[in-house]
Amino acid sequence: MDALRGGYRPGAGAPPGHRGHLGGGAAPGRGCPRNPVIRGWMQYYGAFYRTGLYPLLKRITCHLMRWVRKKYPRLKAFKEFHRRWKQVTTAYPLFFAHWKWVHSIW
Repeated sequence: MDALRGGYRPGAGAPPGHRGHLGGGAAPGRGCPRNPVIRGWMQYYGAFYRTGLYPLLKRITCHLMRWVRKKYPRLKAFKEFHRRWKQVTTAYPLFFAHWKWVHSIW
């Protein structure tokens, strides 16, 4: 529990130039380049304080959704975005490491 509040906080270590940047083009089957880091957080912190990790994983999902809606203007409408999001999360349930635990919109 103190590890999440202590000196090292998962999610706080992104360099200033990399905030809001998902990295190299993720394509179906390859996943995100940050998957190993997120998987490591899930494995280490999830072993003893899994519920403390949910807010961080939801935050990652929210940032991902915001990025998708900015990148694809046709998904600005919530209903269309929600429909497409459900399609993607059901078609590729393990595309991002944190989708194993958290993948819904809310």
